[in-house]
Amino acid sequence: MYYPGKLFYPFIAICFLFISCKKDADQADTNPPTSTVDSTQLIKSIAKSWQDAGNANTLLETYSYDTVNRKLTINITGSGAAALDVYPSGTKEEITYNADKLVSHVDITYPSGAAPDPYYYSSADMEYDADKIIKKLTTTTLDGAVQETVFTKQLLSSGFQLTWSYDDAGMTVQRKAVFNITGNNTVNNFTYPDGSFITDSLIYDGNGNITKVFTKNADSTYVHYDFKTRQQQGDQLYKQRQLIMNGIANIPFTDNDYNGTIELFGLLSLDISNESWQYVRFPYQSVIAFNSYSNSYIDLSPSFEVDSKNRLTKFRLYEEDILYTPFDFQISYYK
Repeated sequence: MYYPGKLFYPFIAICFLFISCKKDADQADTNPPTSTVDSTQLIKSIAKSWQDAGNANTLLETYSYDTVNRKLTINITGSGAAALDVYPSGTKEEITYNADKLVSHVDITYPSGAAPDPYYYSSADMEYDADKIIKKLTTTTLDGAVQETVFTKQLLSSGFQLTWSYDDAGMTVQRKAVFNITGNNTVNNFTYPDGSFITDSLIYDGNGNITKVFTKNADSTYVHYDFKTRQQQGDQLYKQRQLIMNGIANIPFTDNDYNGTIELFGLLSLDISNESWQYVRFPYQSVIAFNSYSNSYIDLSPSFEVDSKNRLTKFRLYEEDILYTPFDFQISYYK
Protein backbone atom coordinates (compact mmCIF):
# COMPACT_ATOMS: atom_id res chain seq x y z
CA MET A 1 0.00 0.00 0.00
CA TYR A 2 1.26 3.49 -0.85
CA TYR A 3 1.56 6.11 1.87
CA PRO A 4 2.09 9.60 0.37
CA GLY A 5 3.09 11.00 3.73
CA LYS A 6 6.27 8.93 3.64
CA LEU A 7 7.95 11.89 1.92
CA PHE A 8 7.61 13.70 5.25
CA TYR A 9 10.80 12.74 7.03
CA PRO A 10 10.25 12.32 10.80
CA PHE A 11 13.65 13.71 11.80
CA ILE A 12 12.45 17.25 11.14
CA ALA A 13 9.49 16.66 13.44
CA ILE A 14 11.92 15.79 16.21
CA CYS A 15 13.87 18.99 15.68
CA PHE A 16 10.96 21.38 15.29
CA LEU A 17 8.57 19.88 17.82
CA PHE A 18 10.91 18.98 20.66
CA ILE A 19 13.90 21.31 20.45
CA SER A 20 13.06 24.35 22.49
CA CYS A 21 15.03 27.15 20.91
CA LYS A 22 14.74 30.50 19.19
CA LYS A 23 18.16 31.88 18.31
CA ASP A 24 19.17 34.64 15.98
CA ALA A 25 21.89 33.91 13.48
CA ASP A 26 24.47 35.98 15.33
CA GLN A 27 23.74 34.07 18.56
CA ALA A 28 24.14 30.62 17.11
CA ASP A 29 27.77 30.11 18.20
CA THR A 30 27.31 31.16 21.82
CA ASN A 31 23.78 30.03 22.61
CA PRO A 32 23.15 26.51 21.31
CA PRO A 33 19.59 25.19 21.47
CA THR A 34 18.42 23.08 24.35
CA SER A 35 16.33 19.97 23.84
CA THR A 36 14.09 17.53 25.64
CA VAL A 37 15.45 14.80 23.33
CA ASP A 38 18.96 13.88 22.17
CA SER A 39 20.15 17.28 21.02
CA THR A 40 23.66 15.92 20.47
CA GLN A 41 22.53 15.19 16.92
CA LEU A 42 21.85 18.86 16.20
CA ILE A 43 24.36 20.13 13.65
CA LYS A 44 25.90 23.54 14.30
CA SER A 45 27.88 23.98 11.07
CA ILE A 46 29.13 22.26 7.94
CA ALA A 47 32.26 23.31 6.06
CA LYS A 48 33.08 22.27 2.49
CA SER A 49 36.65 22.62 1.20
CA TRP A 50 38.19 21.87 -2.17
CA GLN A 51 40.89 22.84 -4.66
CA ASP A 52 40.16 24.61 -7.94
CA ALA A 53 43.01 25.25 -10.38
CA GLY A 54 45.42 24.84 -7.47
CA ASN A 55 43.60 27.38 -5.28
CA ALA A 56 41.97 26.57 -1.95
CA ASN A 57 38.23 27.18 -1.56
CA THR A 58 36.03 26.90 1.52
CA LEU A 59 32.36 27.46 2.26
CA LEU A 60 31.10 27.37 5.84
CA GLU A 61 27.41 27.36 6.70
CA THR A 62 26.15 27.80 10.25
CA TYR A 63 22.63 26.82 11.29
CA SER A 64 20.23 28.70 13.55
CA TYR A 65 16.99 26.95 14.52
CA ASP A 66 13.83 28.93 15.33
CA THR A 67 11.12 26.49 16.43
CA VAL A 68 8.63 29.19 17.41
CA ASN A 69 8.34 30.45 13.84
CA ARG A 70 9.27 27.13 12.17
CA LYS A 71 12.34 28.63 10.51
CA LEU A 72 15.90 27.57 9.86
CA THR A 73 18.54 30.15 9.01
CA ILE A 74 21.74 29.31 7.15
CA ASN A 75 24.55 31.85 7.30
CA ILE A 76 27.26 31.24 4.71
CA THR A 77 30.81 32.55 4.70
CA GLY A 78 33.61 31.57 2.37
CA SER A 79 36.96 32.18 0.75
CA GLY A 80 38.44 31.43 -2.64
CA ALA A 81 37.23 32.59 -6.04
CA ALA A 82 35.36 29.40 -6.93
CA ALA A 83 33.59 29.33 -3.56
CA LEU A 84 32.57 32.98 -3.69
CA ASP A 85 31.19 32.49 -7.18
CA VAL A 86 28.70 30.05 -5.68
CA TYR A 87 27.86 31.95 -2.47
CA PRO A 88 29.17 35.47 -1.76
CA SER A 89 30.55 35.48 1.78
CA GLY A 90 27.81 36.75 4.07
CA THR A 91 24.92 35.14 2.19
CA LYS A 92 21.92 34.40 4.39
CA GLU A 93 19.17 31.89 3.64
CA GLU A 94 16.03 31.93 5.79
CA ILE A 95 13.96 28.80 5.26
CA THR A 96 10.35 28.56 6.46
CA TYR A 97 8.29 25.40 7.06
CA ASN A 98 4.53 25.04 6.97
CA ALA A 99 2.25 23.48 9.58
CA ASP A 100 3.09 20.03 8.20
CA LYS A 101 6.81 20.75 8.73
CA LEU A 102 7.38 20.82 4.96
CA VAL A 103 9.70 23.43 3.46
CA SER A 104 7.47 26.16 2.04
CA HIS A 105 9.50 29.36 1.53
CA VAL A 106 13.09 30.55 1.18
CA ASP A 107 14.42 34.11 1.35
CA ILE A 108 18.01 34.73 0.29
CA THR A 109 19.90 37.94 1.05
CA TYR A 110 23.41 38.89 0.02
CA PRO A 111 26.03 41.07 1.69
CA SER A 112 26.16 44.72 0.78
CA GLY A 113 28.62 45.31 -2.03
CA ALA A 114 28.74 41.68 -3.13
CA ALA A 115 26.91 42.51 -6.36
CA PRO A 116 25.92 38.97 -7.35
CA ASP A 117 24.63 38.39 -10.85
CA PRO A 118 20.95 39.29 -11.37
CA TYR A 119 20.01 35.66 -12.02
CA TYR A 120 20.90 34.62 -8.47
CA TYR A 121 17.90 33.62 -6.37
CA SER A 122 16.12 36.02 -4.05
CA SER A 123 13.25 33.75 -2.95
CA ALA A 124 11.37 30.52 -3.59
CA ASP A 125 7.98 29.07 -2.66
CA MET A 126 6.79 25.46 -2.52
CA GLU A 127 3.18 24.30 -2.62
CA TYR A 128 1.95 20.80 -1.75
CA ASP A 129 -1.18 18.75 -2.40
CA ALA A 130 -3.35 17.01 0.19
CA ASP A 131 -0.93 14.04 0.21
CA LYS A 132 1.97 16.37 1.14
CA ILE A 133 3.53 15.93 -2.30
CA ILE A 134 5.06 18.93 -4.06
CA LYS A 135 2.80 20.41 -6.76
CA LYS A 136 4.51 23.71 -7.56
CA LEU A 137 7.90 25.33 -7.06
CA THR A 138 8.21 29.06 -7.77
CA THR A 139 11.58 30.80 -7.85
CA THR A 140 12.36 34.51 -8.12
CA THR A 141 15.75 35.91 -9.06
CA LEU A 142 17.32 39.25 -8.20
CA ASP A 143 16.27 40.73 -11.52
CA GLY A 144 12.63 39.97 -10.68
CA ALA A 145 12.24 37.06 -13.10
CA VAL A 146 9.80 34.42 -11.88
CA GLN A 147 9.83 30.79 -12.89
CA GLU A 148 7.11 28.30 -11.98
CA THR A 149 7.63 24.56 -12.12
CA VAL A 150 4.41 22.55 -11.94
CA PHE A 151 4.58 18.90 -10.91
CA THR A 152 2.03 16.32 -12.04
CA LYS A 153 1.55 13.37 -9.70
CA GLN A 154 0.45 9.89 -10.70
CA LEU A 155 -0.16 7.21 -8.08
CA LEU A 156 1.37 3.82 -8.81
CA SER A 157 0.83 0.44 -7.19
CA SER A 158 4.34 0.61 -5.69
CA GLY A 159 4.57 4.34 -4.99
CA PHE A 160 4.06 7.42 -7.18
CA GLN A 161 5.47 9.33 -10.11
CA LEU A 162 6.14 13.04 -10.66
CA THR A 163 6.55 14.68 -14.05
CA TRP A 164 7.61 18.24 -14.85
CA SER A 165 9.71 20.09 -17.42
CA TYR A 166 12.33 22.81 -17.73
CA ASP A 167 13.64 25.05 -20.49
CA ASP A 168 17.24 24.57 -21.60
CA ALA A 169 18.24 27.35 -24.03
CA GLY A 170 14.85 27.23 -25.72
CA MET A 171 14.63 23.44 -25.61
CA THR A 172 11.96 21.87 -23.40
CA VAL A 173 13.28 18.92 -21.42
CA GLN A 174 10.68 16.53 -19.98
CA ARG A 175 11.42 15.15 -16.52
CA LYS A 176 10.07 12.09 -14.74
CA ALA A 177 10.86 10.71 -11.30
CA VAL A 178 9.46 7.57 -9.69
CA PHE A 179 9.37 6.99 -5.92
CA ASN A 180 8.78 3.80 -3.96
CA ILE A 181 6.44 3.39 -0.98
CA THR A 182 9.08 4.77 1.41
CA GLY A 183 9.52 7.92 -0.69
CA ASN A 184 12.95 7.00 -2.08
CA ASN A 185 13.63 7.99 -5.67
CA THR A 186 14.05 4.88 -7.85
CA VAL A 187 13.88 6.27 -11.41
CA ASN A 188 15.13 9.61 -12.74
CA ASN A 189 14.47 10.38 -16.41
CA PHE A 190 15.33 13.18 -18.86
CA THR A 191 13.70 13.14 -22.31
CA TYR A 192 14.75 15.64 -24.97
CA PRO A 193 12.83 17.02 -27.99
CA ASP A 194 14.84 14.89 -30.45
CA GLY A 195 13.73 11.73 -28.63
CA SER A 196 17.02 11.08 -26.88
CA PHE A 197 16.88 10.32 -23.17
CA ILE A 198 18.85 9.53 -20.03
CA THR A 199 17.37 7.35 -17.29
CA ASP A 200 18.93 6.57 -13.92
CA SER A 201 17.63 3.58 -11.96
CA LEU A 202 18.53 3.47 -8.27
CA ILE A 203 18.75 0.29 -6.17
CA TYR A 204 18.47 0.39 -2.36
CA ASP A 205 19.20 -2.08 0.42
CA GLY A 206 16.99 -2.73 3.45
CA ASN A 207 18.57 0.17 5.38
CA GLY A 208 17.77 2.76 2.71
CA ASN A 209 21.33 2.89 1.32
CA ILE A 210 21.80 3.33 -2.41
CA THR A 211 23.78 0.29 -3.51
CA LYS A 212 23.86 0.69 -7.27
CA VAL A 213 22.84 3.19 -9.96
CA PHE A 214 22.24 2.09 -13.55
CA THR A 215 22.15 4.66 -16.36
CA LYS A 216 20.44 4.02 -19.68
CA ASN A 217 20.47 6.06 -22.87
CA ALA A 218 19.63 5.33 -26.51
CA ASP A 219 23.00 3.62 -27.02
CA SER A 220 23.61 1.56 -23.90
CA THR A 221 22.89 0.68 -20.29
CA TYR A 222 25.77 0.76 -17.83
CA VAL A 223 26.51 0.73 -14.11
CA HIS A 224 26.97 4.37 -13.16
CA TYR A 225 27.80 3.81 -9.49
CA ASP A 226 28.47 0.52 -7.70
CA PHE A 227 28.65 1.22 -3.97
CA LYS A 228 30.51 -1.82 -2.68
CA THR A 229 30.30 -1.05 1.03
CA ARG A 230 28.69 1.53 3.32
CA GLN A 231 29.50 2.70 6.81
CA GLN A 232 27.27 1.49 9.63
CA GLN A 233 27.23 4.88 11.37
CA GLY A 234 27.46 8.55 10.56
CA ASP A 235 24.21 9.29 8.71
CA GLN A 236 24.13 12.93 9.90
CA LEU A 237 24.63 14.46 6.43
CA TYR A 238 21.67 12.46 5.16
CA LYS A 239 19.49 13.51 8.08
CA GLN A 240 20.46 17.16 7.82
CA ARG A 241 19.62 17.25 4.14
CA GLN A 242 16.26 15.64 4.84
CA LEU A 243 15.63 18.19 7.58
CA ILE A 244 16.53 21.25 5.52
CA MET A 245 14.64 20.19 2.40
CA ASN A 246 11.83 18.27 4.05
CA GLY A 247 9.16 17.54 1.46
CA ILE A 248 11.43 17.75 -1.59
CA ALA A 249 14.70 16.21 -0.37
CA ASN A 250 14.28 13.02 -2.41
CA ILE A 251 13.35 14.71 -5.70
CA PRO A 252 16.31 14.32 -8.10
CA PHE A 253 16.68 17.94 -9.12
CA THR A 254 19.59 19.08 -11.23
CA ASP A 255 20.98 22.58 -11.73
CA ASN A 256 18.91 22.83 -14.92
CA ASP A 257 15.67 22.34 -13.01
CA TYR A 258 16.23 25.81 -11.53
CA ASN A 259 16.78 29.11 -13.28
CA GLY A 260 19.73 30.38 -11.25
CA THR A 261 23.30 29.41 -10.44
CA ILE A 262 23.08 29.67 -6.67
CA GLU A 263 21.38 26.80 -4.86
CA LEU A 264 18.35 27.28 -2.66
CA PHE A 265 19.23 25.24 0.41
CA GLY A 266 22.94 25.62 1.06
CA LEU A 267 25.78 23.17 0.66
CA LEU A 268 23.69 20.01 0.80
CA SER A 269 21.70 21.08 -2.27
CA LEU A 270 24.76 21.59 -4.47
CA ASP A 271 25.22 18.99 -7.24
CA ILE A 272 21.97 17.61 -5.94
CA SER A 273 21.43 14.91 -8.57
CA ASN A 274 24.42 12.74 -7.73
CA GLU A 275 26.58 14.07 -4.90
CA SER A 276 24.01 13.08 -2.28
CA TRP A 277 24.01 9.49 -3.58
CA GLN A 278 27.35 9.15 -1.81
CA TYR A 279 25.76 9.55 1.63
CA VAL A 280 22.27 8.06 1.17
CA ARG A 281 21.75 6.78 3.74
CA PHE A 282 25.16 6.13 5.28
CA PRO A 283 28.45 7.38 3.80
CA TYR A 284 30.01 4.91 1.42
CA GLN A 285 33.30 3.14 2.11
CA SER A 286 34.14 2.17 -1.46
CA VAL A 287 32.56 2.70 -4.87
CA ILE A 288 33.32 2.00 -8.50
CA ALA A 289 32.13 5.02 -10.49
CA PHE A 290 31.85 5.54 -14.23
CA ASN A 291 33.69 8.56 -15.59
CA SER A 292 31.77 9.62 -18.69
CA TYR A 293 34.55 12.02 -19.68
CA SER A 294 37.16 9.27 -20.02
CA ASN A 295 34.66 6.47 -20.69
CA SER A 296 36.25 4.41 -17.94
CA TYR A 297 35.68 3.33 -14.34
CA ILE A 298 37.40 4.73 -11.27
CA ASP A 299 37.70 3.33 -7.74
CA LEU A 300 36.97 5.84 -4.97
CA SER A 301 37.52 5.39 -1.25
CA PRO A 302 36.74 8.49 0.83
CA SER A 303 38.14 9.68 4.12
CA PHE A 304 35.70 9.22 6.97
CA GLU A 305 35.76 10.15 10.66
CA VAL A 306 33.28 9.92 13.52
CA ASP A 307 33.62 11.26 17.06
CA SER A 308 33.20 9.47 20.39
CA LYS A 309 29.41 9.72 19.98
CA ASN A 310 29.54 7.98 16.59
CA ARG A 311 28.60 11.21 14.79
CA LEU A 312 30.05 11.99 11.40
CA THR A 313 32.68 14.75 11.65
CA LYS A 314 34.63 14.41 8.37
CA PHE A 315 33.76 12.92 5.01
CA ARG A 316 35.16 13.22 1.48
CA LEU A 317 32.77 13.43 -1.48
CA TYR A 318 33.61 13.53 -5.18
CA GLU A 319 32.06 15.74 -7.84
CA GLU A 320 31.20 13.94 -11.05
CA ASP A 321 33.48 15.94 -13.33
CA ILE A 322 36.42 15.12 -15.56
CA LEU A 323 38.73 14.60 -12.57
CA TYR A 324 36.20 13.52 -9.93
CA THR A 325 37.24 16.50 -7.83
CA PRO A 326 37.28 15.70 -4.08
CA PHE A 327 35.33 17.85 -1.61
CA ASP A 328 36.05 17.58 2.11
CA PHE A 329 33.17 18.10 4.55
CA GLN A 330 33.69 18.91 8.22
CA ILE A 331 30.74 18.87 10.63
CA SER A 332 30.40 20.42 14.09
CA TYR A 333 27.62 19.97 16.64
CA TYR A 334 26.00 22.08 19.34
CA LYS A 335 26.84 19.54 22.04
